[in-house]
Amino acid sequence: MKKIFLILIVLFSFSSIHAQKYKSDKSTVTFYSEAVIENIEATNNKAQSVLDVTNQNIVFSIPIDGFDFEKDLMQEHFNEKYMETEKFPKSIFSGKFSGFDINKTGKQKVAASGKLTIHGVERKISAEGIMIVEGNKIKLSSSFKVKLKDYKIAIPQLLWQNIAEEVEVELLFEYAKIN
Repeated sequence: MKKIFLILIVLFSFSSIHAQKYKSDKSTVTFYSEAVIENIEATNNKAQSVLDVTNQNIVFSIPIDGFDFEKDLMQEHFNEKYMETEKFPKSIFSGKFSGFDINKTGKQKVAASGKLTIHGVERKISAEGIMIVEGNKIKLSSSFKVKLKDYKIAIPQLLWQNIAEEVEVELLFEYAKIN
């Protein structure tokens, strides 16, 4: 995890020396797949993110093997058959956000656009969210949909009723200022 965090910091090292940077000190990433036979939900608390308020840059990295499922067999199939976690160990988003003012307290609607890499496939995405300033901390929440076929995640014909073609992803990051 330290390696991932260092990579995130390096990505932002080329920006302004006076930039206000924040790193996540708490994260929750969930995904939900509603299907005919069975709904699938998993949670990951191992994601890391860096937020540059001055330049409005955001990067986050999610270790795929960090997702916990209710059923062990679901987790095994997710990592081995669908996500091929050994080959593609993480998902990364790198982009810009807008609509945020660090000097305002309370909820602010924001938008982000950038590149999301899942399963080795990079695609441009846009998402909306909420950022909240509370003292010297920032909270970010967002929800967006991911189409599995866009990221070359194959669903075997036999299991089409078990797995939705589109999953809902929810993010919650809590940031503390980097000194």
